[in-house]
Amino acid sequence: MHARNIVESAPLVRCTSRCPKRQVSRSKAAEISWRWTNALRSLESFAPRQARIVELRFFGGLSLVEMAEVLDVSVGTVRRDWSLARAWLYRELSQAKR
Repeated sequence: MHARNIVESAPLVRCTSRCPKRQVSRSKAAEISWRWTNALRSLESFAPRQARIVELRFFGGLSLVEMAEVLDVSVGTVRRDWSLARAWLYRELSQAKR
């Protein structure tokens, strides 16, 4: 499985792991995956480093220090990009629900 596919499935896994008894329909799972994929692709189009940080965090589980080493930037830059990416994704995904 390609890393991007796993990253795009992360929200669904989190959703079902929080409430294991709660069933998520296939259509709801597809909707979550679709919204997540579109949001991440949109972020990647104008902020590729932020999108990469999201991938490293969700897929790789890397810490801020580890991401800084991989991307060859300072920890402060990673912290700032991670914060901006989270805020942007939250807003984007919240708007998509409406």
